[in-house]
Amino acid sequence: MNARGHFLVGAATGIALSLAKQFIQKKLDPDRKFDFGECAVYGLVGGTVALVPDILEPSLRNPHHRQFCHSAVFGALVFWACCGKHTRQLPLVARGLLLVGALGYCSHLAVDALTPRSIRFC
Repeated sequence: MNARGHFLVGAATGIALSLAKQFIQKKLDPDRKFDFGECAVYGLVGGTVALVPDILEPSLRNPHHRQFCHSAVFGALVFWACCGKHTRQLPLVARGLLLVGALGYCSHLAVDALTPRSIRFC
């Protein structure tokens, strides 16, 4: 998939997370208004971070560019770095953005895993 496709999948992932989060918040507080800004920011962050694997390992230098940064192990490390217990002391807004970033990165790996070349385990 090209950069545009990865961006769109990452953006859709971020928007979906924002929608799910706001749906739950609306259930808890029926007077809560929908936050279009959060939805846009989550989409932008998810889409942008979905481009990072190909920035770290660009396909222009090597057609077999899917090395460690395109692996399931690295995806798990990214997710842990963004969402592990060590992030609990951060403000809720920061934790939400880190989660969106982790999911955006992992969306890139998920899409690449569906291709014939797939991704590496480690």
